[in-house]
Amino acid sequence: MKVTSISFMQTFPTGNFSNQKLGIEIEVGDDEQTQTDEVFSYAKELVGNAFKALNPALSPSLPEQQTQIHQPPPVIDRGKETLKEVIDDCTTEEEMYRIKDADIVRYGLTGYYIEKLEKIKPIP
Repeated sequence: MKVTSISFMQTFPTGNFSNQKLGIEIEVGDDEQTQTDEVFSYAKELVGNAFKALNPALSPSLPEQQTQIHQPPPVIDRGKETLKEVIDDCTTEEEMYRIKDADIVRYGLTGYYIEKLEKIKPIP
């Protein structure tokens, strides 16, 4: 599939339950080296810059180090042993249900989880 143009639109809150919608459409060149993800990022940047230019009071200029987006620290996957500890530490049915099913399956702890749940709440 050949991409011929990319459009990007974003709605910005302007306060008092009102919004401003800005967008752009960019034609993608015929050369194969044009990366659509780069063009999309560029379109997103242009729309953001346009909002800042049109609404300087809503987007005050800050020193460069303050405008950078701070990423949260990466989540460390401590794996199966940690999940077993979490299951062991559960004392109520509600705590057991907070554990993600996908993690239980991923680490092959379905049987272990069910045994612990039955200890907390015996099945009649």
